[in-house]
Formats: sequence, C-alpha cells, structure tokens
Amino acid sequence: MSSNFMCLSGPIPFADSFYWWLKLHNIGLADLVKASRRYEHPYLAWEVVRKNRNPFFVTGTGFEGYYIGVCDSPEAVLDAIILTSRNILTNIMREYRMDYGFKSRLMKTLLGEVSDPKAIGIWAAEFGATIARLRRNLQHNIEGDTFRIDTYRAVKSLPFIDYREDDHQIMHNYSIGYPIPKPKIQVTMDSIHSTDQDAWLVAWSIGRFGHPLVREYLEYTYGFLSRPYF
Repeated sequence: MSSNFMCLSGPIPFADSFYWWLKLHNIGLADLVKASRRYEHPYLAWEVVRKNRNPFFVTGTGFEGYYIGVCDSPEAVLDAIILTSRNILTNIMREYRMDYGFKSRLMKTLLGEVSDPKAIGIWAAEFGATIARLRRNLQHNIEGDTFRIDTYRAVKSLPFIDYREDDHQIMHNYSIGYPIPKPKIQVTMDSIHSTDQDAWLVAWSIGRFGHPLVREYLEYTYGFLSRPYF
C-alpha cells in the first residue's frame, strides 16, 4: 500500500456518550452501524474534501468544494467560509440569545466537550440546512458540481467505515484514499483574525454532526431524518 494512502482512526464524535447511550437503550453497535451505512458516502465525501482532495488548504473544513468556480483564490474561499459560518453562529445564538447556559452548552457541544442531545440536534439541523443551500448553488456552477461528482466517484471505491468498542468508547477507522498533489496554503487559528475565530471554529468543527452514527442517533431519538447533507 502506498505511503500516501490516508487512513484515519480514533474516537467517533461524542464517543463515550454514544457508548453509554447504546447500553442504556440496549442497542447493539452492529445494528446502529448497519442502519447508518446510508450516511457513509456523504460523510466520507466531506472528509475527503477536508483532508485529501481539498483544492485550497492543506487541511480544510469540508466546505471548500462548494466554492470552486465561485472564488478565485484561497483567501477568497477563506472569507466565504467564515461568512457562511458566521451566519450559522448568528442564527443559532439569536435563537437562544437569552438562554446563556444553553448557549454555553451549544459551544461546548460544537467542540465535543459535552454531549448535550438538544444541542447536537440544533447543530445538525443548521448544518444540514446550510449544505442544502450550498448544493442548490451548484446547479449554476458547472465547475463546482463537477468537483462534487468526481469526489463521490472517488468515495464509492472506499471501504466502509470500521467501528469497534474500546474502553467504554466507540472508535472508528476509515480511509479517504490518495491525496491529490497541489500547492495549498496552511490555515491555523493564529492566521485567523480574532473577530473571525468563533466563526472559524464553527467551520472547523461542524462536520462532526454529519457523522453517520450521529445522524442515525438523531433519527432514532427524534425521528429527525436529516436534511440533505453534503
């Protein structure tokens, strides 16, 4: 196997909470995984764009493919992603502007520090709505839509995500294929203006709510069949 072949492993989002949720409801991990397979290609496509086929950044957010054919430089893409993420953050924080405790749980859930079920559902819904809007834009963007189709074609050749229980957590292991060599820029929190850092955290972290097991959890818990993702 080529050394350039990228395989990622580690805990799933909200790994310990999911483990105990499965035990509480007497749900087998294999059963949840089987039901979640319908969400795997979209999630792997997101991860492939974020870490492998990213056309602009060494490691991106996953949003970058939607701006191919729209923005003419990495700097313009960065500005567009920050604007999109700022709108997500504004929508959510305006809705709960007087509930300071819940706003704190929202941000901690975004970063994976806590696993508030309501907050998971809210971030997932906003993420799905944002992706649906961006996908509609591709109807008038041949270059961007071609990139999306090519990404899905590459993802279809990847193996399923492998899961296992380990030390009261759920771990996953998955491949995102071979990286495409191309000059790219490195974006770090230090390179983001201080007024944009919260928005960048949203862009950087919100993809966790598209994870197949997270989406299946929402469907099981809330009957929340997600809006179109990716």
